[in-house]
Amino acid sequence: MRRVLHVFTFFRPDFTGEGIYLTNLMPHLQAQGFANDVLVQNTDPQGERVVHCSAPAPHTVHYLVARRKALRHLKLSWWLLRHGRDYDLVHFHSFSDRYFLGALVARLLRAKVVQSSTLDDGLGSVLASYRPLFRPVIRRLFRLVDASVSISPKLHADGEGVLPEPRRHLIPQGVTLPADPRREKHALRRSFGLDAADFVLVFVGGICERKAPHELVEGLIELHPRHPRLHLFLVGPDLEDEYAARLRRRVSEAGLSERVHFTGFAPDPSRYYGMADAMVFASTKEGFGNVLLEAMAHALPTVARRLPGVTDYFIDSGRTGILFDDRAGYVAAVETLLADPELVLRLGSAARAEVEARFRLEAIGLLYGGLYQELLGGASGCAGNASSS
Repeated sequence: MRRVLHVFTFFRPDFTGEGIYLTNLMPHLQAQGFANDVLVQNTDPQGERVVHCSAPAPHTVHYLVARRKALRHLKLSWWLLRHGRDYDLVHFHSFSDRYFLGALVARLLRAKVVQSSTLDDGLGSVLASYRPLFRPVIRRLFRLVDASVSISPKLHADGEGVLPEPRRHLIPQGVTLPADPRREKHALRRSFGLDAADFVLVFVGGICERKAPHELVEGLIELHPRHPRLHLFLVGPDLEDEYAARLRRRVSEAGLSERVHFTGFAPDPSRYYGMADAMVFASTKEGFGNVLLEAMAHALPTVARRLPGVTDYFIDSGRTGILFDDRAGYVAAVETLLADPELVLRLGSAARAEVEARFRLEAIGLLYGGLYQELLGGASGCAGNASSS
């Protein structure tokens, strides 16, 4: 069994979509012969926002709990010096190794190094974040990375000129398809006090400014006089308390507390997908947007902000969903769905077929397993590394 260490800045119990996603992916890596541990730099395991995830936990999660950046990197290096020989491969998620000390230690211990780009940490953007004086040195330090993984075409293109093409890989995110996603729709609606005449929009994600649920609320305020049976469910934890409080006040002042539903974090949002008519998503910055895939897998049409190289990579506007560029476009897209129930069904069916063809989690797991195996080749496993010390 090959051993992989995944390094994060934040992990559960902090709410991180990337951490939840890796946890769901791990059984597929395990099935290919990769044991997975996690090393977390900046999360307190006794934190307040506890995330319960239905997927199996990693084999072991190690917490450094270092808040100051310099101390965090020193702790990372020291931990790897002590334990790095136990691993064949070290996978850095997001840019959690800004000083490249962890990558240097891993390479000295003959472990392979993988760097993932998942939000605004494409290699070119990371390079540009350093002072111009240091960029030639940083460019050379990037050579410590054996392979980079980008989860969207936008992030992949951002790495051009930083690492050569053979070392850059585009591996999108994926989801598990539910067996019969619409079978219990009416029963689920009844459990929420809704009926067939209601039209339900669902958003899944953290309540924060970047995710822009305020755009969805403002859209509902505009639509409600013409469509009084329209509901919006906001499924996710408050990540920015002041922003969330303002959003709730806006809903209350508009008299729509019975139409906009704040559910909090849902360990498994499938029941919300199952009772909804459409998924809506106004986020202004994403590395991918995996919740959109989840909704598509549940045969929901998606109404999402157009993020070039991200949402337009897997949403074909007019065929599997509708992309919008501003609030007027969002309102028009929802109006289009409200006026055409057949279009809702057609877009949802095409969306599920798209996920089944391109984004099944099992297939994505095979891509990661193939990359790990390619990097490790026929080299001996971590037990051999340990015995040579």
